[in-house]
Amino acid sequence: MSHTSGPPHELAPQSGAAVPFQVTIDAGAASSGLINFSINALARISHAGLDHFAYGVCVLVGHAISYSPVGMERFHQALEKAPVQAGFQKLLWFGFGHKSPIQILLETESGCRFTALSACLSEVYSTSMAGQIMLAFSHKVFENVPDEQQIKLPSQMQMTLLVEKCAGILSATSFPLWAEQYMAFDHESIVGQHAWRHGSNKTRRTRGVASATDIANALYAIMRLRSGSTRHLTLVGVADAALIAAIANWLLELKVILYTSDRQQEDDVWFRNFSDDEEPHLTVIYSRNPRPTSSLIQRDRTIQLPDATSLFRSHAELKPNHDFVVSGRVSWTEALYRTFGDQSSLLLSMHAPFGSAMGSAARIFYALEKADSNVPREWLHRSTAYFPVSYGHDFINFSGIRFPELSDKDLHAAMLNTFSTASSYRDACDAFKESIDVLAHHCSCKICLPTLPQGTTPRSTSFCLVVLTTAIIRLVRGLSGIIATEGLCPSRKGLEYIYRLQQMRVSRVLGGSGGPSIVDAIIEYAISDLQWTEASQLRFAEYVFNGRPFADEPEESGVSATASNGLCFYLDILRDFTAVDAMEMCRVNVIPGHIIFENRLYSCVGEKATLLSKKGAYNKRPQVCIPERVVQAVQSCMGGTAMLNVTETMTYDRQPALEVYFEILRDGQAKARVSPCKIVQNIPRGIGVVQCQNDGCNKSEEARKLLDQSEERGPLLRTIVADNRQVYLFRDDVITRLLALFHCWEPLIQRDECLACCVRYGCEAGWDSFAVLCRTHDNRSPRELASLSLGQSV
Repeated sequence: MSHTSGPPHELAPQSGAAVPFQVTIDAGAASSGLINFSINALARISHAGLDHFAYGVCVLVGHAISYSPVGMERFHQALEKAPVQAGFQKLLWFGFGHKSPIQILLETESGCRFTALSACLSEVYSTSMAGQIMLAFSHKVFENVPDEQQIKLPSQMQMTLLVEKCAGILSATSFPLWAEQYMAFDHESIVGQHAWRHGSNKTRRTRGVASATDIANALYAIMRLRSGSTRHLTLVGVADAALIAAIANWLLELKVILYTSDRQQEDDVWFRNFSDDEEPHLTVIYSRNPRPTSSLIQRDRTIQLPDATSLFRSHAELKPNHDFVVSGRVSWTEALYRTFGDQSSLLLSMHAPFGSAMGSAARIFYALEKADSNVPREWLHRSTAYFPVSYGHDFINFSGIRFPELSDKDLHAAMLNTFSTASSYRDACDAFKESIDVLAHHCSCKICLPTLPQGTTPRSTSFCLVVLTTAIIRLVRGLSGIIATEGLCPSRKGLEYIYRLQQMRVSRVLGGSGGPSIVDAIIEYAISDLQWTEASQLRFAEYVFNGRPFADEPEESGVSATASNGLCFYLDILRDFTAVDAMEMCRVNVIPGHIIFENRLYSCVGEKATLLSKKGAYNKRPQVCIPERVVQAVQSCMGGTAMLNVTETMTYDRQPALEVYFEILRDGQAKARVSPCKIVQNIPRGIGVVQCQNDGCNKSEEARKLLDQSEERGPLLRTIVADNRQVYLFRDDVITRLLALFHCWEPLIQRDECLACCVRYGCEAGWDSFAVLCRTHDNRSPRELASLSLGQSV
């Protein structure tokens, strides 16, 4: 086999001089240790983080991968639409696009074939498992070539690194949705590894997975089916068999039929893509049995994909092996039903109690945002979601936009009615508890048992209605600060994992006595002894869209972007820190692809160790919240500009990573350094803590007039003394905001509140000195910008 190719026209770089990419790989020469690469090819392969030998093998293996014209058109359309977003000053790039080193794999036809198959597998398996399958597939390919052309294959690590570069290309396409719909023929209610029962020796009743070798054999068989070497193929197995059917349909355009039973009767048909008078190319039969039964209809060749799940069990649910979880994505329009099945339909049909729970939760979050005097003070300091659609009416409206299943007219009316009738925070808490009691009585599962009359026999159910209610509330609130690229849907195992975390919280509050209430289960950081169930906005996005649990792994400090399994997650401060509302910098963007810097790929973006917050620093409140160096830094940086400084480093597991910080320059000299992640962590600490009716009191008006009439136009507007406290009123401009949020303890950020109430709160907090970032650059409040933010959130 030999191949010489230049870049396809549609994939060529769109700017700069394109150097022709030349590579000649001959299987006979490769077996003798000779693969010819141009210097340009070697450089680009190296920049892509690929092993040169692994790349050569992938080009050879690609010749054995079949495809249909429609399948390749779908793949190339995915490439053309693959998004790319530029970070601040276009130093960092997120996604794919012509600047992505992944293009090196796409500049030969066989490379495209290899990439397409790898991308399909990585949508359902982890990249590690997909790498194992592609390595086994490569073994199968070279079993069928002459002995003189046999070559050694790459290691599993080399193959996994290669497959990682392909992951994410199809994430925003229909393929992961097709795959999940096909695999649902197993009717398993749980797909995630957390389905292991703690301390149980029984095989879990959840979605099974076959071995990498068996999956590779089946993939090789459907490639021969497409080439005409085989007329018909039957696969008998679990979810993996359905995945192969999805690949056969989406990429190879074969005629497939799926049966949920080996009876193969008409009522057992789960899916077919051909008419009744046609014969299928591929028949897939769901069965956990290790051998085909006598009732199987034999057509040509039959391949077994036995469930090997029990062989992969590691450390129960505390240390699950993510390589052996099979899950696709679920469409936003029916995400709840596709994940939680009939229990979600039952819950959504209970308009009164469920609608009351959602409406009262919106009212509780509204009280939290308005710093209601009855809300526990510690909640105000720990809350992280102050986005316009994370509370109040907008929370209710956003729930129906993000999850259309919640947009039912009667359900929506029940939500609004409860929100309107709960005139206070206490009323909202009472309404929430009452609705949960009704749901618990109807559910009567083991989790709900402590709330039921003594002697009640618990019912067996896959999902608890109470836990599911709190999980939906948590999802809506968490997603209010996440912007996902168009077409990207949540992972089914990710939604399951959010449910699992909420199950821990609900079990804690319902099973205890005199401890946290059920309201605590929906408030961030409200249950002190379950901090491991909490997550930053960045990690929450990883839970939902990647479905990889991290609860047993502590979050690293200072991470502002991360890339794994083909998806990139980054804080919006890395893209734009000039938004009117500071909370916009806290939003998380989710986009298929990688973190790219100078045409190289990286796994995460962290911060310089010298800029990180000390562990436990926020546990003790200082009396002086404005160190003298802050005022000096603000004054010395007046009129300056910010630039992003990026350097390369390595993670603890030897993965390439980046360290970033903003450097404030004035007159060409560096005056200060600030870290983006610490700024984002500080923003919600200065928001939602001031109780204010914003009724235009005289004191507020006078303070505003003094600010507007002040001749001082610098960043430090005024310094006043109130109640023997030193109050620094800073202009909320871009540079001052960065400096104050990085250096100060809880600088108060004026949003809807009047200035007088901000000053009053700081004095009541007992600080000897504190700062207020005054909103003078735009008279519009964040609430007035809610409609714009609502559109961005979706």
